[in-house]
Amino acid sequence: LVGHWDLSKMFTDNPVDLNRDVIYNQNLLSETDCFKTMSITFNSDYKFSSVNARMDFKAGEADDEFFCMGNRTDTGTWSVEGDVLILKVDIDGTIYQDRKQIVLDGNTFSFKVTELESQKYVADPGDTSVSKVTVVSLEYTKK
Repeated sequence: LVGHWDLSKMFTDNPVDLNRDVIYNQNLLSETDCFKTMSITFNSDYKFSSVNARMDFKAGEADDEFFCMGNRTDTGTWSVEGDVLILKVDIDGTIYQDRKQIVLDGNTFSFKVTELESQKYVADPGDTSVSKVTVVSLEYTKK
C-alpha cells in the first residue's frame, strides 16, 4: 500500500442528486467535483495522510442544498492484518480507529463505508439528499 492513491470511484447504494439537475446517480463523482481531490498517502513508516471532502448537506436558503466546503487533511497511523486495513485517524485531537476490509487489485484498492461508520466524519441531520445512503463504496488508484 505504500505510495500515493487518488480516489477513482465513489458509489452509493441509493442514487442521489447532489447537483440538483433532477438526475439521480449512484456515482458521486458524476454528481459533484467535491470528492475529486480526495486521496490518501501511505508512508513506509506506517503513517498516512488523507485529503477528504468537507460537506454541508443543509446549505442554501431552504436548508436543502448540498455545498462543498473544501478539503480537510486527516493524519494517523496504518497497518494491515490479512485483508483488513487498520487506520488510527486523528480528527480534531480525537483518535478514531477504523478497520476496513479492503480489496487490493494491482494498482487499485477499495473498501466500503457504512452510514454508521460515516457519522463520525459526516454530519447528516437525517432529512437531506443523502439521508437514504447507507453504504458508500470507494476505490483508490495508485499514482
